[in-house]
Amino acid sequence: ARATLRRLWGYLRVQKWPLIMTVLLVGVTTLLDLLGTYLMGVAIDDYIGTGDLGGLSRTVWLMLGCYIIASGATWGQSYIAASMGQHIVRDMRRDLFDKLQSLPLRYLDSQAHGDLMSRLTNDVENVNNVISGSATMLVSSLLGLVGTLGVMLYANIPMTLVTFVTVPISYFASRWLMTRTRKIFREQQKQLGELNGIIEETVSGQRVVKAFVREEVVQQSFAEANTRLRGYATRAGILTGFMGPVMNMVGNLNLAIVAASGGWLVIRGLSTVGDIATFISFVGVGVPNFADLAGGDGEE
Repeated sequence: ARATLRRLWGYLRVQKWPLIMTVLLVGVTTLLDLLGTYLMGVAIDDYIGTGDLGGLSRTVWLMLGCYIIASGATWGQSYIAASMGQHIVRDMRRDLFDKLQSLPLRYLDSQAHGDLMSRLTNDVENVNNVISGSATMLVSSLLGLVGTLGVMLYANIPMTLVTFVTVPISYFASRWLMTRTRKIFREQQKQLGELNGIIEETVSGQRVVKAFVREEVVQQSFAEANTRLRGYATRAGILTGFMGPVMNMVGNLNLAIVAASGGWLVIRGLSTVGDIATFISFVGVGVPNFADLAGGDGEE
């Protein structure tokens, strides 16, 4: 993995300014989302409880401004990340194609042509998905982790400790799932390459197949490869589908813990209703994202 990241970084360095802009926009989005959530607690404690409609109006407009700017920054980072990913994929395809032209015939004869084509298309496209999607998500999760922790500690230390009880569960559950799905996705890519190899060789050599009456043989070979690919793809999809329900379960558990413990703290005078509302919002928006630090999509 380290060697792969080093090689990928060689392509990312070329896109230095788009990368910097993406990180900055992710930071702006994270900061504004945290500020908007924090202002909600301020509005409840300082203005709704006191009946100060003027202060409440100003706070609501400020929250609205935060969310509008954050939405624009999110669109900007998605646009830049998508463009950056396509530039990197273009360079990677070019280098791969140039490499193929320099390889000896002995190597080309020992590899299935369809598998090589699969690496030039499907595998490179997976790299694009990582760069344009998961890389941005990872940066957002890291910044969100630091920012959310800071705001929570500033607002209420006991509630912060309660909120983070389920974070290890979320992290290790996602790691456990990703460890298994990653192996299956790798095997799926291998099977896809073999299937593409059969298709490419059969289509390009169709005259030979006809001449030697090998239709049934190639059909059987294709059916077996297709069945194996279906099996791995189904298993990968099922395991990946577990991620959403597991994270929802952990998030709902965290929500119940925060609501129950927050109510107890309010009764004891150790917290406020606004703090509870803020922490519940963090549970629904910020805390579950920490699971992204476990590795992202298993396909990657």
